[in-house]
Amino acid sequence: MVVSDYQMPDMDGIEFFNKIKDIQIKKILLTGALEQAKAFTPLNNEIIDSYIHKSSENLKTDLLQHIHKAQLAYFNNITKNIIAFTNDKFSILENQNLIQLIQTLITDNNITEYYMLCETGTFLLQNIEKKFVLNACTNNYLDLFCEMYSQSNKELIDSVKQRKFVPNFELNDHLNLENYFYPCKQTGDIYYNFSELTNQISGI
Repeated sequence: MVVSDYQMPDMDGIEFFNKIKDIQIKKILLTGALEQAKAFTPLNNEIIDSYIHKSSENLKTDLLQHIHKAQLAYFNNITKNIIAFTNDKFSILENQNLIQLIQTLITDNNITEYYMLCETGTFLLQNIEKKFVLNACTNNYLDLFCEMYSQSNKELIDSVKQRKFVPNFELNDHLNLENYFYPCKQTGDIYYNFSELTNQISGI
């Protein structure tokens, strides 16, 4: 991502952005009152992604909002390419309820980084102080899980069928199966648990 002022010594911001050939790079232009009208054409021609009036009283807030919007657009583009390349293996990333949930968690917990750990819907999120794990499951995944582990702890599997619990991302201790399930909440068609990372969840 590149943020540039319109007014620069050797070239203006639009000329500068024209020299950037990588279409994945998001570009934000800072303009003055007299330059604002000059941003309309490059915006429409997709030379820039957005522009901000630099004399705005809320410049910092406006800039952060534009950066966040550009980041989402960038990751949405990457996600679409990944899903197309992997034959829908990561199709949960297109789920609008999951997208809204992650955006809410990012805002509420001051998340600075987040990563997908597996295609079924497990994510690592972190801020400057803590790490969290989000386990998000669709109905199809939970039904498949219950079918695969139908011979395990019946009471526990029944609780998943009733959507009271979701399985953790790392199910490798069949002797202590209950350690890998968490009470879940629901948003739309997504069942999830969001927890601070502890030593109980290993491998990260």
